[in-house]
Amino acid sequence: LKASLEAGELGWPGALRLHRWTPRGAERWGTPALDPARTGGTAIGALSEDLDLANWFFGGPPNAVFALGRKHASAQLAVYDFVQAHLGFDGGGMALLDYAMTLPRGDGYFACAVIGADGAAYADDQANVQLVYRGGHPAALNPAPHDAQVVAALQAFVTAIAQDRDPPVTGADGRLALEVAAAVDASLESGRAARRVGDRYELV
Repeated sequence: LKASLEAGELGWPGALRLHRWTPRGAERWGTPALDPARTGGTAIGALSEDLDLANWFFGGPPNAVFALGRKHASAQLAVYDFVQAHLGFDGGGMALLDYAMTLPRGDGYFACAVIGADGAAYADDQANVQLVYRGGHPAALNPAPHDAQVVAALQAFVTAIAQDRDPPVTGADGRLALEVAAAVDASLESGRAARRVGDRYELV
């Protein structure tokens, strides 16, 4: 999708839509997503990866952030198990991200759609799912290894070292995603929007 944007095939990016739905209590990077003491908050623990993706698509951080959350399983949950984050970018672009930890045990779901001035593109993690019939109900199997993305990221990092250049994603990108995640968490807790002022976010 990013290559299509950079090639000008989609035109100026107007909107980004991301869904990430996971089974309840699923771990993120080996850390239980429902434990804010270990993750730093709902958005930091669950949305940082997708916020980084949004920053990447739009070429920088959002200038406005607003988030809504729900605790579907129990009002006593330490974090929100459903979050919608609305992001506004310079030039009028926007992104809507939703994250849910409410699926039953099993596989999760991820989908990404970009709408540009001249076209749109869509990707999800279901593209390689194949139906297998062995009697009874068909089974949906994904033949692609789940660690393919990690392998690709590691290869890009190794290539950058070999070529003596910065990797495609740097520590600064990670810090920026965490700043946006902290703004999302602040919006969730306060019910107010956050606006980027200089190099930080302030509630308005």
